[in-house]
Amino acid sequence: MKEKKPLVVVLSRNYSTGLSVIRSLGASGYTVDLIASAYKENASALIAKSKYVHEAVEVLTKKVKDEEDTELVSALLSYSGRYQQKPVLFPTDDYTASVMDLHRDTLSDIFVMPGIAGGGQGSLKHYMDKSVQGELARKVGILTPKEWVISLRDENITIPEHMVYPCYCKPLESSLGYKQEMAKCDSEEELGAHLQKLRENFSNRSILVQEFLEIDEEIDMEGVCLDQEIVLPGIIWKRLIGKHDVGVPLAGKTFPVEKLGDFKEKILAFLREFHYFGMFDLGFNIVGDKIYFNENNLRSGGTNYIYYKSGVNLPEIFVKEILGEKHTEEETVIPAFGKTYIYEKVAWEDYLHGHMTKETLDRELAAAEIKIICGNEDEVPEQIFLEDVTARAHKMERREAHFREVLRETGWERDYARAQIKDAKDRLGITLQSRQKHMQKSFAAESEIRNRKKPALFLRWKLPAGNGNMQRNRLRMQETGWVSAIIDIRNTSFA
Repeated sequence: MKEKKPLVVVLSRNYSTGLSVIRSLGASGYTVDLIASAYKENASALIAKSKYVHEAVEVLTKKVKDEEDTELVSALLSYSGRYQQKPVLFPTDDYTASVMDLHRDTLSDIFVMPGIAGGGQGSLKHYMDKSVQGELARKVGILTPKEWVISLRDENITIPEHMVYPCYCKPLESSLGYKQEMAKCDSEEELGAHLQKLRENFSNRSILVQEFLEIDEEIDMEGVCLDQEIVLPGIIWKRLIGKHDVGVPLAGKTFPVEKLGDFKEKILAFLREFHYFGMFDLGFNIVGDKIYFNENNLRSGGTNYIYYKSGVNLPEIFVKEILGEKHTEEETVIPAFGKTYIYEKVAWEDYLHGHMTKETLDRELAAAEIKIICGNEDEVPEQIFLEDVTARAHKMERREAHFREVLRETGWERDYARAQIKDAKDRLGITLQSRQKHMQKSFAAESEIRNRKKPALFLRWKLPAGNGNMQRNRLRMQETGWVSAIIDIRNTSFA
């Protein structure tokens, strides 16, 4: 009788990365449970519907700033005493990895977990700090951009005297980072304004500011660290990179690590400095003939399924090793390099946010040999994904039709019109978070226009169709679900 493989509990806040791990392990015969950290109800439906998921729990939490996510920890503690053999805990994003690491002392009685060899609670999080990673890269001779850590805690933010411009801001810790922290700044004035804006929301942290590099190419590599033994099957070359999901691989192909020549040895030396046991997702930037360190994520990355589809099951290698079962050399070898891939989620997000045409999207999807979400036997997540992006595409197309109407009404060029709309939103305080504020601003703007009778532009933002009570908007709302606010953005300051 074939021995039943142990339980693996996957932690996921990013459904595509978690789904890749679940599929890789489930197809290899492991029992897989899912604990999904979700920002809204049913956000994890896609991953939870995988045929490989044995049990699924969705924990509704925002990204908790101090990672004291009591609901997520409670879900983990519920596994206490349920199994004779400890399950393997498998975080697939920075946030859940941090929560796991900061509760390691409690969870170690229940789970087997990735972490720093010989390290205690919080040791993994220490090495997730990008400034610490930069120090380790420089130690083994890998180039890094010039960088500074700037505190947002002081009321008067101090910009280092020898700052270079342009520079680029990014979160010091990905687990607590937000997209709005990332920005290119061309001058001290721009940097100061950006830092002050960040301080209004993140006054309890520091931010990493780096020399801005004109990057020619980017490469990623995923593998498994077994303390001093490193499994590194190949390179993921990013032919296309996400513009909405900044920096995430969109399309490219696989190459052998040997393509990097002697630099491979520096990579291995760098990874050994962590004394880490678990999956990693490592990135480098190529500038001219130089290779610069980008970041090292101490968990699986979004491209791990490309390795699985190429013949190397990285999640299984990690699970085997952490349970004391040795992997074979054959399991680490990609039989044939050069397969092309596409990360459909990243591609669709670029299309939906105007960074890619539909023709380009269709061409890239058709050309790829490996798809991360679609094109395999696990059909329900694929169906949910395609239904979601198709519905969003229809909404986007309706918005584009409305925008073309604006261009006809004003005679403005597209880029100029977008700039004017953004300026109007900023001056009127329009956001997508407060529906009531939208309505109030709409009435105020229309009243201002009626009084001044100046040239106007239709500016629209999304609201449920049932919330309109103005007769003149009723027909438009029935047709599109959008509300129109007449806003004079050329001649009125609304001070």
